[in-house]
Amino acid sequence: MHHHPPKLSHCPTDTYSVVGERISWTVPKATDNVGIRDLWLEPRVSDGSRIGPGEHMFRYVAEDCHSNKAECRFLVSVKISESGWPTELKSRTQTDTSVIIGTVLNTINVPF
Repeated sequence: MHHHPPKLSHCPTDTYSVVGERISWTVPKATDNVGIRDLWLEPRVSDGSRIGPGEHMFRYVAEDCHSNKAECRFLVSVKISESGWPTELKSRTQTDTSVIIGTVLNTINVPF
């Protein structure tokens, strides 16, 4: 019996955004020596989905062919304004209209 869970690499990092921005990230890569049965995102969202202000925890779960699972989690923090953010996040220019992490494979619209 195979008891080793899959490995996930390149998990998205925590993201800070202001309402109205478009958030994107790269889907992590799942590997396992017996093969990956499935890789999914929870909560399940599709491209163009909208989320409101607040702290939103997402996780990718990978399952191998022997039902072993691994996961990685990341936070998407949506604020109404940049007030209270770390200095490095406030330094974004006013012309920035999106937060993009890696290749755009998953996109969520943050409503105004």
